[in-house]
Amino acid sequence: MRSLRRPVPTICAGLTLAMTMTTMAYAAEPTPETAPERCAALATQAGADTVVTATRVVAEAAPLPEYCLVEGYVVTPGVDGGSDNQVGFRVGLPTKWNRDLYFQGVGGLAGSIGSLDLGLQRGYASASTDTGHTGGGADGTWAYNNPTKRLDYAYRATHVVTVAAKQLISSFYQERPRYSILNGCSNGGRQGLMEAQRYPDDYDGVISRDPAMSATGIVTNWIYQIQAQLAEEGGWLSPDDLNKVAAVSLKYNDARDGLTDGLISDPERATLNGSMLAKTGLSAAKIRTALAIHAGLTTAQHEQVVLGKPIGHQTGWPTYLTGSTAPVQGPDGTLDYPYGPGMPRAEMQTNEFLRYFIFDDPTYKVTQFDLSRDLGALRERLKPADATNPDLRPFADRGGRLLLLQGWADPAVDARMLVDYYKSVTRTLGAAKSDQTARLFMMAGTYHCAGGHGMGNVDSLTAMEKWLRDGQAPETILAATADGRRTRPLCQYPAQAIYVGHGNVDDAASYRCSSSQ
Repeated sequence: MRSLRRPVPTICAGLTLAMTMTTMAYAAEPTPETAPERCAALATQAGADTVVTATRVVAEAAPLPEYCLVEGYVVTPGVDGGSDNQVGFRVGLPTKWNRDLYFQGVGGLAGSIGSLDLGLQRGYASASTDTGHTGGGADGTWAYNNPTKRLDYAYRATHVVTVAAKQLISSFYQERPRYSILNGCSNGGRQGLMEAQRYPDDYDGVISRDPAMSATGIVTNWIYQIQAQLAEEGGWLSPDDLNKVAAVSLKYNDARDGLTDGLISDPERATLNGSMLAKTGLSAAKIRTALAIHAGLTTAQHEQVVLGKPIGHQTGWPTYLTGSTAPVQGPDGTLDYPYGPGMPRAEMQTNEFLRYFIFDDPTYKVTQFDLSRDLGALRERLKPADATNPDLRPFADRGGRLLLLQGWADPAVDARMLVDYYKSVTRTLGAAKSDQTARLFMMAGTYHCAGGHGMGNVDSLTAMEKWLRDGQAPETILAATADGRRTRPLCQYPAQAIYVGHGNVDDAASYRCSSSQ
């Protein structure tokens, strides 16, 4: 058969032939036979500023499929006179691809690349990043006098790796992803919100659970909450003290939702006061500490500087908020937690922020911070990491979907922060457009990202898939305890699950969603 291809100049013939052969070879979906060649070729097919350091095909090992693993980094330009940075990434490209991209957010202060397993198990091309530095999730030393790494952590790293991942996907499959989804909790949830706000074209769907959305707000809250515990001798709340506080909170508030089930489903209606706590036998100093943490801090000008902790399930506080080892008096006469395993994570991370993000002083301690004097410096330095912009119109206009989940009993991130943000989004977009774009589901009794007395085991990825692929916006999401013995529907805020009056109280089928009781 005579070729219909136009003749080309001789000088370009070899190049044209090579391009044609490459296109023909990669026209079909990868197979186990072609995957190694395609995977190796990615070393020279990355986008600008992207360096691929390793590629290999990983054999199928249930539940993970066969996939091409790509490792590398994206070079980001220095800021404020600093040197360039290298943002590490990992991308997994399954041979049998579902034609979508999954990005795994990373928690804490990042420093390591998130697991790709959840995405790969479902056939997603999957990616994650260390956000431009290495270290443990509670280590902030990398930020010391380094505005470039701070900026990459704040928002730039997630974006540049997203761009790089999409380029690698296009090269490997000869096709761009159909839908792109980012899923993360804590700092990973903040990454998702930041993408929706700053880079609305990057993702079609964002799942943000217990997001550490405002670095400014969270660090301010932690400073206040820690200092409240150290304000006076004998004011520290031990794990045993918190068991008593939690018990009295349940006693007076559990049945408010119509069912006594060991859960405070609506902390916004819950009450706790000194008279109630006095019946536990707690000292006056401990009662003052508990009430201060629940009340938060309001200035004389009526600015809510610190959000109060929602009432209930205070047994989750020790790991993040109160610690398990009593504070001790230092040489200067002030109380502080001894450094070690019993120290609350909130103080550890607050010290890292104060030392390496705000004051560039490795010796600085949270006990030195003056909320009336130093708040301006904190806000100035941490503002780039705040994902608090409620104007999601660009994200909404292109059909973006934002799924928000928050544990009411989260000891690390104050739940009202996300509630207030969701309300701001609704006001900014208008009720109808907001409902099409963003939905919030609160989880009673659930701690930070996992654990607690409530039902925090949630398949949010399936809910997002149905929303994007089938147009089924989530009205409810099934949730379960870690052992699966109790299930309950999560309801779109402000609705909550109400027992219908009959049936198994541990079965989701016995509940309906209602905004009023």
